[in-house]
Amino acid sequence: MEALVLEGMTPREVSKRFEMSEGRLSILRKSPLWQIEEKNLREERFSQHKGRLESMIPLALDALNETVVPCTIVAAGTPNEKAVYNEPRVRQSAAEKILNIGGFADNVNLTIKQDPSRGELLETLEKINQEKVDLRKELGIHGT
Repeated sequence: MEALVLEGMTPREVSKRFEMSEGRLSILRKSPLWQIEEKNLREERFSQHKGRLESMIPLALDALNETVVPCTIVAAGTPNEKAVYNEPRVRQSAAEKILNIGGFADNVNLTIKQDPSRGELLETLEKINQEKVDLRKELGIHGT
């Protein structure tokens, strides 16, 4: 169980390590006792890192917000300033993560077009920024 939860191993890797068939491991994982213990282990692991994760939310949202736009200026105002193009699949993935964080992912069918219009981009960014503000308020996080 710890190999799956704490070490992030796949069921196949766990089966090999402990010399059991994947079928046997699957049966064990379906047992109510296993499921309770695995849930407790995951919750314990999460609670150990919850504060750190919460402190990283603003940075993660900012990074996702930058990724959602077609082009981002990196290191603005420095000699290393450059424009970075974000491919549509990367932008879509970032947008989905933002919506997932906000609890909206299941209710939205998201497709980012290859060449969105300026208006569409601004509308998307406004929505994302509002969701970010709302999420920060909900979590009690202040600042930009």
